[in-house]
Amino acid sequence: MPELPDLYVYAENLRKQLLNKKIIEVKTFAAKKINVSPQAFVDGITGDYFADITQDGKEIKFSLSNGNSFYVHLMLSGIFTVSSKYIDPNLFNKITALFFEDETILSISDRQMMAKIEFNPKVRQVPDALSEGFTYPYFLSLVLGSSRRNIKALLLDQKCIRGIGNAYCDEILYNAGVSPKSITGKIPEEKIEELYEHIKETLLWGIENIKYISPNIISGEIRDFFNVHNKRLRKTKKGEMIIVEQIASKKTYYTRQQEVYE
Repeated sequence: MPELPDLYVYAENLRKQLLNKKIIEVKTFAAKKINVSPQAFVDGITGDYFADITQDGKEIKFSLSNGNSFYVHLMLSGIFTVSSKYIDPNLFNKITALFFEDETILSISDRQMMAKIEFNPKVRQVPDALSEGFTYPYFLSLVLGSSRRNIKALLLDQKCIRGIGNAYCDEILYNAGVSPKSITGKIPEEKIEELYEHIKETLLWGIENIKYISPNIISGEIRDFFNVHNKRLRKTKKGEMIIVEQIASKKTYYTRQQEVYE
């Protein structure tokens, strides 16, 4: 599943290709994957253009010049495709296709048919991990309010912090030197502050690496540069053995050098 850094780069590249282009036609193929009727979705965006395309948590927000907007959550296997040729939607399990006046076509599809679209969504109240709202006092309040909770479970909870997924969570904890087995209430406050800084640093590191490796990416996940959550590695660059096991109901990569607070 794409996480915050992947989606951040997708949004940047989609802006380059789609901003200020008039949408002349919209086709929908999976009505149950859109929160409004197909006709309401089509009517709400046809004839208009994207004023902005941004990453927000684990979603991408498409903002139209008429004030309407919609979020796309790609789930596990959804993809964006930008092309100049219309392809049979049944070949790629399309959810919707947007046709622009310059003959560009944006398709949103998913082989598992789990991706979803939310038209004119409610404002997200939980802060994105790279947003101004995700402050240290906010993070500290989460930790103090979940003193018996596993730290990895807390970081992955989209009702607390939006955008962090399993892979980046492992990288964040590795960089902070905190074991994913740790209990939040046992972590010293100075370590909590260090963990907070590593959340932002690790996500920004991911964005920069993705841009460097695949500057035009709008689908797919790049994980080859990861230090610990990397199935190709048995040891970290420091020579630490990488352990793989289920923690917080997720396949987790970590090392014994990460301190356990319990």
